[in-house]
Amino acid sequence: MQVMEMYGYNGYKISKEVEVLSESKITNIRLGKREPSLDMIKGLIGRFPDISYAWLITGEGEAICTKERFPDEKHLTDKELDFIIRNVTTKQNTLMQSSLFRNFIDKIKTEERKKVLKEVSDFISLKSN
Repeated sequence: MQVMEMYGYNGYKISKEVEVLSESKITNIRLGKREPSLDMIKGLIGRFPDISYAWLITGEGEAICTKERFPDEKHLTDKELDFIIRNVTTKQNTLMQSSLFRNFIDKIKTEERKKVLKEVSDFISLKSN
């Protein structure tokens, strides 16, 4: 459990902060008796949102996701932007059921949220014309 080492956590501390992790589950993972479940991975991401899903699952790539690693909308094609907008708007209810997504949304400051919503609205208006 490299995440614990990265953040200076022990089994007790992480089990108190990540609901789906118990000390016994952590011990069994360390001993190779079990693999982390999807719920455990989601719990870790919820507590440590800068950790990469891909790294947690495969152990490959960068462990920490930085803002700069996400594509800037200026580098996306119109087709890619349309795909993102269509999927976000059609799957909004499903996304909002995800605690990870809700935590992400909750962390966005109100002003940033307004700015993002305005940009999305403006973009959709441009595409509609």
